Amino acid sequence: MIKLAEIPFNELHIKKAEALRYAGVKGEADPNTNELYQRALSLLSEVLKPKAVYKCVDAFYTDKGVIIEGEEIKSLGLKKFLKSEKRVALLAATAGLEADRLILRYSMVEPSLALMIDAVSAAAVEALCNKLCKDCFKGNEQERFSPGYSDFPISYQKSIIKALSADLKIGLTLTNSLMLAPSKSVTAVIPLKGCTDYDF
Repeated sequence: MIKLAEIPFNELHIKKAEALRYAGVKGEADPNTNELYQRALSLLSEVLKPKAVYKCVDAFYTDKGVIIEGEEIKSLGLKKFLKSEKRVALLAATAGLEADRLILRYSMVEPSLALMIDAVSAAAVEALCNKLCKDCFKGNEQERFSPGYSDFPISYQKSIIKALSADLKIGLTLTNSLMLAPSKSVTAVIPLKGCTDYDF
């Protein structure tokens, strides 16, 4: 069964250091950078509606990779990461179109703020995934493996979106060049450690 999660922006633990790293900040942030961060955070808190869809499925293992939902994924990296767990979660998460609209709006008038909005939005979707990994899947915050990592084909994003009806449920689609839209989005596979009785 597909489940929908809508987490209020103010309930996300956004890591400032991570956002600043995404913005290209090295070392300690100066007062101007800190102000840009706070402005970006404030603007996003007014409009962002982070959402995710996920479901639990069986995983089977072959010499070359993993079979999920009847599709063989030829990826030794994914196979190693999942550690032969019999159940995994498929996840699709997004910060939403509102983030892209803010980035576009401020890129025209204040590029430095647009860059920070971009960075904080990316950190926000990571925070959303971290929260789900910890609270829903009972794993470590960053225990997920996304298409494009290692030898995991980026094209598998299409399979995740289809399996979760992510286009209909959270407005997440894939461009012809295999880029996620909205841009601040994530797809992933998550091991469900030692558990075969999840209720989703």
